[in-house]
Amino acid sequence: QRFLDSLDARDRRWIQPLGFVSEEEKRDLLAAADVLALPSRTESFGLVFLEAWANGKPVIGARVGAIPAVIEDGADGLLVPFGHVAALAEAIRILITDRDLAARLAARGRAKVIDEATWYERVRSVYRSVLGSTAEGMRQEEGVASYAAV
Repeated sequence: QRFLDSLDARDRRWIQPLGFVSEEEKRDLLAAADVLALPSRTESFGLVFLEAWANGKPVIGARVGAIPAVIEDGADGLLVPFGHVAALAEAIRILITDRDLAARLAARGRAKVIDEATWYERVRSVYRSVLGSTAEGMRQEEGVASYAAV
């Protein structure tokens, strides 16, 4: 809030703080978006990129922290230098005007999410093969499977 308050009124008019966003609202926002741009300096993992890809959206992130480990520049998204407004604007322009590129990046990102998400099932399958039927009777705690529960 302090950051927003420090901005000139001309700049603040372009920012709409959302506060808490429910999962349903998040899905609706992603469905309405053409591109997800998150040029953050402090994003530690980039889960929002995975959510955008899962919803078939192309992504833009800053080349900082862990983001380059999530986004492969030019393959499943675009990376821009942190704080470089012109580069961010150009990346957004590219993805809005080149719909084929945007679709290819989004599809590659979605495929990555699907591939990575299947690791759980692969691990579970290994545990089942090792533990046999005893693994079937084990339960999950609070909806999150522990290694012992698979």
